[in-house]
Amino acid sequence: MNYYLTRGEMAKARNISLKAIRYYEKIGLLNPAYIDSENGYRYYSSDQLILLDVIIFCHEIGLPLTELDKYKNSEKIFCFTHLLEDGQAAAMKKIKAIQIGLSKIQLNLHHMQSLAPFKGCAGFYRRQIDERNVICVPCKSIRDNRDYERYVALALKQAKALNQNATFHAGYIHQHNGNDCEDTNCVYVEILESDVQDNCFQKLPAGEYFCKQISKLNLSDTKTLLADAVNNKESYTIVTSNMITNIEGHEEILFEVQLRCL
Repeated sequence: MNYYLTRGEMAKARNISLKAIRYYEKIGLLNPAYIDSENGYRYYSSDQLILLDVIIFCHEIGLPLTELDKYKNSEKIFCFTHLLEDGQAAAMKKIKAIQIGLSKIQLNLHHMQSLAPFKGCAGFYRRQIDERNVICVPCKSIRDNRDYERYVALALKQAKALNQNATFHAGYIHQHNGNDCEDTNCVYVEILESDVQDNCFQKLPAGEYFCKQISKLNLSDTKTLLADAVNNKESYTIVTSNMITNIEGHEEILFEVQLRCL
């Protein structure tokens, strides 16, 4: 048997605020079944609790409340199957976003922890670096950090266009292809995915790298730093990666020059 409930009783029955009940009425989702003409009090039928459950459910899964009317048939009855199907799709989308966010956290945390022991190291050192998946944009040269950041923005734009998920890590790649071939240069951003079918995608191989930290990005400086290591090599790749070990105010971000040890 149906019975009437006040606004307060409706709110209490589903542990929500009076403000929420007023808002649902304002947008036309939960209209009172009866309004007392003498005092203006609003009363709701007990069977409207089911409608309130639907509204709360849609709010929880992120379905826009203003679009709930599209789930009603010609007789203004909710089609729960359609609603639940869309709710499932919305929930799966949220789960995917959370999984991507978690993967970004784990990868960035791994990089930061790997770099932390070498922060502030003045000399050359060797360290193990895992395989990296990167999106690259070609460039002629990098004059300074500002120039570098412009290319990073282009790399991020390219990653987004390919629906790839970029991390915090970015850098510069100089490829010496032999004395008879022209050198190539590019700026990269690291991504999560490892199976991208595009010419701008590269894999930086895992291995032990010969490293040196610098504060400014300049190609001639990096080649000079590693002059002895690359001397007489027919081909080689120099990777210069940003070092993010902590972010405190305006702390200068260092770069790490990396040459794979063969």
